[in-house]
Amino acid sequence: MRKFQIRSLILSVCIGLVMQTMSACEPKSKVVPEIQAIRLQSDVSRNNSAVLMTSENDSDEGVPNYTIEQVLIEAGVDDFQGIILVSEQDRIVYQSFSGRADVESDLLLDAETNFEVGRISWQVTSACIRLLVDQGLITLDDTLSLYMPEYSFSDRVTIRQMLDMSSGIPDYLDNTLADPSYHDEVFANALYSDKGLAAIYEFENLSLDMDLLIEKLNTEGLRFTPGSDYLFSHTNNVLLAEVVERISGIPYVHFAQKNVLTPLGLEAAAFEQSSKTATPYVARNQIQTIIGPTNLSTEAGLRMNASDLLIWTFAIRDLLKDWQRRELPVAGEDGIIPADLAANDYRLFGVEWIDESFLGIESEIGGFDCIQVFDPQRDIVILILSNRNSIEPLCENILEALLDHYSFDTEEDLSSEG
Repeated sequence: MRKFQIRSLILSVCIGLVMQTMSACEPKSKVVPEIQAIRLQSDVSRNNSAVLMTSENDSDEGVPNYTIEQVLIEAGVDDFQGIILVSEQDRIVYQSFSGRADVESDLLLDAETNFEVGRISWQVTSACIRLLVDQGLITLDDTLSLYMPEYSFSDRVTIRQMLDMSSGIPDYLDNTLADPSYHDEVFANALYSDKGLAAIYEFENLSLDMDLLIEKLNTEGLRFTPGSDYLFSHTNNVLLAEVVERISGIPYVHFAQKNVLTPLGLEAAAFEQSSKTATPYVARNQIQTIIGPTNLSTEAGLRMNASDLLIWTFAIRDLLKDWQRRELPVAGEDGIIPADLAANDYRLFGVEWIDESFLGIESEIGGFDCIQVFDPQRDIVILILSNRNSIEPLCENILEALLDHYSFDTEEDLSSEG
């Protein structure tokens, strides 16, 4: 069994002073500070080979004595096209590649295949904002009006509320193929209906003009009072990326690449398509059609291979562990942290509770599915990447089977400790 060894992967946001004392003879003009990047504190040994690994999981009490391969066979994954990767204790125990990166050229998926990872960009934007916070250039409780006063409702919304998706700002990608419910409605009966073809064409031609977006948002208002509810909105991510640009003085994609992705050693992660990027398809039964690339970046353009996504997930996990030790609010007398408070705090990192043990994010956009879940206590990571967005919930079924595989009786576990 090959191992993906990593000694201690910790996401450390290094805080430095903004430029040291400048020479007295230099002009007093405003200088954009150099942001100290996110860095790993240990070397990473990569394994990019296309291999299948299974384990009996005999080290974890409460985990059924089945191989992951057996679990997936029982779940029925014959039609799945994509990559499944599972790691335990920073060691890959299962990895499989199924189907084609490009059907027309008969190009098979492999470890170097890149996928658009959708909502993972929320996590990257969160990391960018945290770098600016630690640099003293922004606070989470700043109102958006400090940076984007042209948005009519910016004085009612804070950076924190945009990060934890409680801002009430509407999602500008509603009723596009980035909207799962709209996607399922469009392709419920056939792929090649007039409505389906129109939806594909509209998605392929999506572009983002900030002035037009602000004009649209000014007319739509807010969905609810900021801080009173939850709504995932890609618009939050877009506006936060614009804030990063205005504060740093450089394009968001360059800032993220330089200060977040590259320092972490993410070799393939990028905001542009390459020859390694899989072709996205939307499928119904055995019929599928191509969805072309869009001009979107922050909300639909980040691409990673499975290896880079695993490293990124380790980094997010370790950042959360560090935050839990330092900042998680003290539980009440009953020992329980209020669910809404805990959920909002975790969303600041771009993750949500998937079940009682696993955090992460599920995303489908423009033919790509990306599922990233991890248990920060037991150091289990599950990644599912697909370039075949199907009406049938294959990725969700795979995730459910794997979560069941790793489930355990919490009450029995706690009573045994007592």
